Amino acid sequence: MVWSGNGNGAIEPDECNLLSLEVRNTSLSPVSGINATLRSLTPGVAVVQPYSSYPNIPVLFARTNDDFFQITTQPGFDCGAKVDLELQVGTTSHGTLKVPFSLPSGVAGSGVRYNNNVTTAIPDGGSLDRTSP
Repeated sequence: MVWSGNGNGAIEPDECNLLSLEVRNTSLSPVSGINATLRSLTPGVAVVQPYSSYPNIPVLFARTNDDFFQITTQPGFDCGAKVDLELQVGTTSHGTLKVPFSLPSGVAGSGVRYNNNVTTAIPDGGSLDRTSP
């Protein structure tokens, strides 16, 4: 689950997002002593809070991290690209494993039409900024 950013639940350019990541126990014994480290595999995405513990997980149950993981995206991050991450999960009962996964990022919105029928001279070698009338 993605929290924070601009509040829309999507990872987008130039945002800081908090992550809740669920870990599921599919083994036949409880998992205990769980600590996890998150790392980014995607350029333009940095993990700024990579550590969290998890409560013990009974057989066939799932739990969410005790502390939010936090990622940030650079302004030039390609909106709509997958965010590839890896969660390294260490346990006292089941050893260590690495879990690669991907999260979607927000998609670019549709184009917005702009009409301005006012004739305006553009100076040679210059530019002109206009807002809609």
